Amino acid sequence: MTDEISYSEPEAGIYPAVFTACEPFSYVDSVTGETELRWRWGFYGDDDTEFDTLTSRTFRPGTNALKLFTGILGRAPVKGDKPADSYGKPVLLVYGPNKGGKLTVTDVHLPKAAK
Repeated sequence: MTDEISYSEPEAGIYPAVFTACEPFSYVDSVTGETELRWRWGFYGDDDTEFDTLTSRTFRPGTNALKLFTGILGRAPVKGDKPADSYGKPVLLVYGPNKGGKLTVTDVHLPKAAK
């Protein structure tokens, strides 16, 4: 008897989640064969779903890293801000197609406070 491992990708949508990781991640590019170093951003959804996405390791204007970190902070980052200082922070995660059509984390927002 063999146990099957099943995996179902979440549907596109907005998910309540907790920011859990921003850590170095390396992989070999299938086209160039070169090792690439990225950041892996991790989130844990309220329904036990794990989400992650890769970005460049720079916060230059227009980068996904800057967009994600700004969403996690709820403001533009300033000198001294570190992603690890925000681990455990609740967020609203936008999960949808990227420019290539692959479902991934595309944006992050802070939940609005209850009135």
